[in-house]
Amino acid sequence: MVGIGNPKTGEEFAKGTDFPVENLYTDDDNVCYDALNFYSGLMRTFFDKSTAFSMQKRFSKDGADDLKNVMKSYKPLMNLKDNKQSLIQGGVVCFDGTKDVFFHKDEGTGAHADFEKAIKSFKVSTNA
Repeated sequence: MVGIGNPKTGEEFAKGTDFPVENLYTDDDNVCYDALNFYSGLMRTFFDKSTAFSMQKRFSKDGADDLKNVMKSYKPLMNLKDNKQSLIQGGVVCFDGTKDVFFHKDEGTGAHADFEKAIKSFKVSTNA
């Protein structure tokens, strides 16, 4: 997993979420995000139609219970070098060796990849 931040904030994130710190790379200068050309900016982050659709879907499903639960223990961890970093959207890239087998750029806030599709991208051929 790659996240914007520094090693200290990465360790805090890992501790607070029980994520294995050895599987976390902190990208203090958002080099990975820039190289992958992930979306960014105020309009894309808050005002893209995908943000409204993702929030509507979340609230319709279960009243946004997942978001409510996360917010109970939320604390900002990033010590950003530039406030513009807070407007960078993420994404999911799955690799099988050096080949990317799944690529998703979050269109807006909450418009995340389909986790099941990402996992299915790792299908291993059983042909000998």
